[in-house]
Amino acid sequence: MDKEGSVQRFLDLIRRSHRGKFKIYIGMSAGVGKSYRMLQEAHQLLDAGVDVCIGFIETHGRAETEALVAGLPLVPRRRLFYKGKELEEMDTQAILNLHPEIVVVDELAHTNIEGSGNPKRWQDVMQLLDAGISVITAVNIQHIEGLNESVQEITGVEVHERVPDSVLAMADEVVNIDLTADELIERLKAGKIYRPDKIAAALKAGGLSPDTLKPIYTCPICRDEGYLFEPSRHMCTCMERELNRRILGEAGLQDDRQTFENFREEIFSDVPGRNGVSPRQTALLARNVCQAYADSFPNTSPDNLLLTGKSGLGKTYLLCCIAHRLADRGVLPVYTSAYHFLELARKGYMENSSAPLSPLLNAPLLLIDDLGTEPLMQNITITQLFNLLNERQLAGLHTVISTNLDIPELKERYTERIASRLTDSTRWRKLTLSGDDVRRKLGGAKA
Repeated sequence: MDKEGSVQRFLDLIRRSHRGKFKIYIGMSAGVGKSYRMLQEAHQLLDAGVDVCIGFIETHGRAETEALVAGLPLVPRRRLFYKGKELEEMDTQAILNLHPEIVVVDELAHTNIEGSGNPKRWQDVMQLLDAGISVITAVNIQHIEGLNESVQEITGVEVHERVPDSVLAMADEVVNIDLTADELIERLKAGKIYRPDKIAAALKAGGLSPDTLKPIYTCPICRDEGYLFEPSRHMCTCMERELNRRILGEAGLQDDRQTFENFREEIFSDVPGRNGVSPRQTALLARNVCQAYADSFPNTSPDNLLLTGKSGLGKTYLLCCIAHRLADRGVLPVYTSAYHFLELARKGYMENSSAPLSPLLNAPLLLIDDLGTEPLMQNITITQLFNLLNERQLAGLHTVISTNLDIPELKERYTERIASRLTDSTRWRKLTLSGDDVRRKLGGAKA
């Protein structure tokens, strides 16, 4: 280590020990309360006997902020003429001469008037710190150099007054002051950020329109409260839809991409089969019928749908499409796999109770997926399935079933009594999908 280098490092260490402490209040925008908090802190320090003064504060005419200035020692601003106008700047030299223990300096990113000692206020602050004066200051995040590109990308506004990241890195303490967007808008409307006659100009300077102050609701009917109160308190349809979506998610239908709008007919072959109809045509027909069924529910004709065809042709996807469309309309269908149905049926049989199957018996729309994949249990599967279909039919309730079995296979597995109900064209419409398994084209999604 050379002698000169060692001496310089020792001098730097001494200077740092004599340097003032640096505290920064950071906020997302003007009006969140940075100046207010600095003044509150100044009063607390003054009450504690600390030598503190105001080097520069910008109240923007806010009554609450101006009230806090009262009683605090202020360093008079320096007046100078620039382009024919008398302007005011912080008097850095006066602060250095006064040498308080702590000084409050607002608007760290400010650009000084031409002819000032330093081009930027943050440079004035560095000068005060080097002189052993502690500084409390404030800045908005859009003025931080390292965030400038992100701010411009998000807001479309280029911020010219910037503070280097290295200045923030020197801070001994950084305090984040924040408000919600709604709270900030309310403060702006109430004139607590800018005077009412200055609001339009402030918005324009920020690249914003006056419409920015108008609230934007996801649901204009209830204004995102979830409830309406006329003629009496009741749940809004937006809340019903959201609850239905969550319930569908708990039932295994959480993928809300499975909608009619996302149905991809191009993944089905357009080569005609033996009957002269291509798999794509049968898929489109099934999609259109299911969509019309969901849109017209409960005034459907007929009441029920039976989707047949080999596995991997989109039957489960279409059941999900129906479920999500109805959930968007505020109707909650009940979805069950055939295996889960059997589990409920077995539980009801063992307990000699209809309670386990009650949700399936009473649902406005019941979706049964993969009928035929469940085990056949003596005195349970066929009997409970017949009772379920029969009681729902008598109650005028709607049912949609998907199965890999064709009609002869349904008869063989479930007996003529059940198959005859599923093939009753006055109550059921059968849709048969054809072609090769398309699940690989769907990225492995259940079809």
